[in-house]
Amino acid sequence: MVVPFPQKGDIFINDMEQKNILHQETKERYERELQRKNELNSMISVPIAFISVLVGCLGYFFSHIPDNSNFFLSFLFYLFLLVSIAGVVICFIFVYRHQTGYKYEYVSDPAVLHDYMEKFANQLKEQDIEPTDEVLNAEIEDVLYEQQLEATSKNIKCNDQKVFCYRHLIIFIMITMVSLSLTFLIRMGLDDKPADVVRIQSETPIKVQADSLVKVLSESPVKVSLEDSVWVRQVEPIQCEVKHSAKTEDAGKRPAKKSRKGK
Repeated sequence: MVVPFPQKGDIFINDMEQKNILHQETKERYERELQRKNELNSMISVPIAFISVLVGCLGYFFSHIPDNSNFFLSFLFYLFLLVSIAGVVICFIFVYRHQTGYKYEYVSDPAVLHDYMEKFANQLKEQDIEPTDEVLNAEIEDVLYEQQLEATSKNIKCNDQKVFCYRHLIIFIMITMVSLSLTFLIRMGLDDKPADVVRIQSETPIKVQADSLVKVLSESPVKVSLEDSVWVRQVEPIQCEVKHSAKTEDAGKRPAKKSRKGK
């Protein structure tokens, strides 16, 4: 947003020394606030990277929901998980507020200033006043001073609001990191229940191919036939356990093929 030109009748400082000091100070502060704005905008990239890590941690916990009967630990796990989710949401809100909703003001473009000075010179000619370089330079300095003064005042407020959002963003990132750490520690203390044994009921032969220990429960004795070097041992009348080092009770030799099948 460009600061408007001062209206006719605005009071300007007449003392040259005071004007020079104020103009120089206002110009430096105006440029410093614009530089500060750029620095604040570039600083947000680091918190965004941390938020991405926090979102990844939440994804991990959602994919590893515990199945445990310990009510107290489960309650703490879900409590800290909810706190972490709320913290991430608040972080996104502060990122949004940090980046949007600000209206910085700037001095007019050189072309606009040139048109203004031409109009000002014509007004002086109409009043029978000679538009000398000294008069024109004094006028353009006063115009720039007024614009920089008003712009600096508003830009300071915008930058202070950005700093407020940035500080609170860092605070909630730290809170969320602590909450996720506690969630992880609680999750480590929650052992999952052992998986239920899969029960298969069938009147027809069942073919099973596996690379590790497989338990098959049936209401009738299970017949197992193998065509590779895996050996079978019958543990119970209704259960068979496949192991690499046990002899089969139904067959006295190793088959030669390298595929594993069971009926």
